[in-house]
Amino acid sequence: MCLDIEVVVDTPVGGCLIGSHFCKSCMIEIEGQKLKVDLTLLNLKDYDIILRMDWLATHYASFDCREKKVYFVIPGQPKIVHCGSKVVSPPPIVSSIQARGMLTKGCKGYLATFIDTNHGKLRLEDIQIVKEFPDVFLEGLPGLPPDRDIEFSIELVPGIGPISKAPYRIAPEKLKEVKDQLQDMLDTGFIRHSVSPWGAPVLFVRKKDGSMRLCIDYRELNKG
Repeated sequence: MCLDIEVVVDTPVGGCLIGSHFCKSCMIEIEGQKLKVDLTLLNLKDYDIILRMDWLATHYASFDCREKKVYFVIPGQPKIVHCGSKVVSPPPIVSSIQARGMLTKGCKGYLATFIDTNHGKLRLEDIQIVKEFPDVFLEGLPGLPPDRDIEFSIELVPGIGPISKAPYRIAPEKLKEVKDQLQDMLDTGFIRHSVSPWGAPVLFVRKKDGSMRLCIDYRELNKG
């Protein structure tokens, strides 16, 4: 509803606001109890509602500043006790230019990573880029990559012949693991038998879950 005259209101943060509209008999809820209030519409950013002194007096409000509580002892109604909560203001945001200037003046800067611990472990299918290209991020690889138009080659140091390192001596259980993993990769088409004169030994690195990761030691081959 429109007011007959504009109302000038002094705000708690300083300055004045002009109100020309109001809402009559609005219902607000305090600790589960509904109370009526007439509200004047103001352009406020930091507060949802400001209750005037006359409204507080009409509803028999009293304040306990030490305990941060407001008591409403309205005759004929249950006592209302509202506990205040600290207003958490959003942190100030500075531009990169301002941050650089503060660092130049000797201010300390820190980098921090925030992790939402309420979320479970991120799944691959939850990543946005994976959702956009499901044909690229497959659950399982179909085999070796197809032939490309451009073939890449590795240039060798002149005069260097083929390098082939003898396999490392490993325990019988690890040797069995090597055979099992190689056979699994052969069956799925990830690798194929090689007749190359170049060769590199393999070794195992234990993963966090206790399983073994098969790694290839290319250090001697890299010298070529």
